[in-house]
Amino acid sequence: RGSGNDGALTPAPGQTAASVQRSTAGSSSSSTAAVAKQLDKAQALKLVKRFQAAKAAALSSEFNTSQLAGVCVGNALQQFVSMSEDWASQGWFRTSSVWKAEVVKLEPRSSSGQRVAVTARIGEKSSTWGIDGQQGNSWSNEYDVEYDVVLCSDLQWRIQGLQVRGKDQAAGGLFGVFGAGGN
Repeated sequence: RGSGNDGALTPAPGQTAASVQRSTAGSSSSSTAAVAKQLDKAQALKLVKRFQAAKAAALSSEFNTSQLAGVCVGNALQQFVSMSEDWASQGWFRTSSVWKAEVVKLEPRSSSGQRVAVTARIGEKSSTWGIDGQQGNSWSNEYDVEYDVVLCSDLQWRIQGLQVRGKDQAAGGLFGVFGAGGN
């Protein structure tokens, strides 16, 4: 999950660890750390909102996963691409709208500043639908999510994992949508 090497940047989608090592070999770790420490609540909120939009597109009737690589890496990227493929193969999709998104806390997870836990509160209304028009579950819920965010080699922050902590543990379909609580 990228947590083993505190000083190395996580490869961006489409890059290998070797290409990241070559491209950062001449740079000082202090300049990278200075860039990494710039993640503030406003930037984290923008990432969370972009993730919510990418997730909505991936699980919509279009099953468009193209936005996911811009906001996810590693396990999170694999999880939502797979989820989109599974839903498509089973003939179901989801409509959703986010009515609340706020960053509650930022917590550094590495001494280099290249890994941060972002806790956000999300309010979301969703419905599942069959391709044939049959409606499945619908719900509206507010829940907390802890995103494991890393600075990638292209100096963009991406989500590499997440843990859903619902306020209402019985929210209709919520935890099935997030793979039983995330990574």
